[in-house]
Amino acid sequence: QNLLKGSDLPRTTRQVSVKIKEAREAPDGFASPVILDLAEEVFPGKTAFPLNITNTRALVELLGDDYDQWAGATVTLAKVAVNNPQTGQSTWGLRVIDARPSKPGKPPAKPAKPAKKTKVEETDDEVPF
Repeated sequence: QNLLKGSDLPRTTRQVSVKIKEAREAPDGFASPVILDLAEEVFPGKTAFPLNITNTRALVELLGDDYDQWAGATVTLAKVAVNNPQTGQSTWGLRVIDARPSKPGKPPAKPAKPAKKTKVEETDDEVPF
């Protein structure tokens, strides 16, 4: 299997950086919503990283919600202890802790802020109550 997992990292390695070749939707029935295809093998045979919902949200926050714009970005993953929901056992997982877009200076798309309220000018008009 070509998917990178926390247990693939050597015992003393706590972080790894990967470069995204492309992000794609996972196939139907797959446990993760998004799969990152990696530009280079991180460890022998490991060419993709499945993003769970938590990691997907982290990358959306860091890189924006357009998956097509993620290509070329460098993502830092930290090895963390997680609970496997299928077995109930503790295992090593990978958590997104940082991401740098391939084109610096382009901030991620964020929701538009409401327009600032303008200061109301004072008038001598009476306001009926």
